[in-house]
Amino acid sequence: MHEMSLMESALTMVRTMAGERDIKSVREICLKVGELSNAMPDALTFAYDVLHRQKEFQVFSSCILRIEWEETRAECQLCGTIYQPDQKLLQCPSCHMPGGVITQGEDLQVLYFEGE
Repeated sequence: MHEMSLMESALTMVRTMAGERDIKSVREICLKVGELSNAMPDALTFAYDVLHRQKEFQVFSSCILRIEWEETRAECQLCGTIYQPDQKLLQCPSCHMPGGVITQGEDLQVLYFEGE
């Protein structure tokens, strides 16, 4: 389950940023998880539940994790149609040309965190 290492990296990054800002307690973290990020929200939540209780992540002891799911979007390079692909071929539903470009849905990032 690679979500454990992904979550550990995210928490380490937020812990470092919180320390730089003299934040002693993080109340909320929001992640954006793209459909093509190869990260499952349930597995990320499980990883968070395990990790945030560890001593090294004490700053998260009363923190809430929020996950925003981002669906995949593609844009046809021929006709400019923006669509949600239903296959890896990325065939445009308007002009039926393959080879669209993914414009969203690949991200896995910390959108924000709040603390005091």
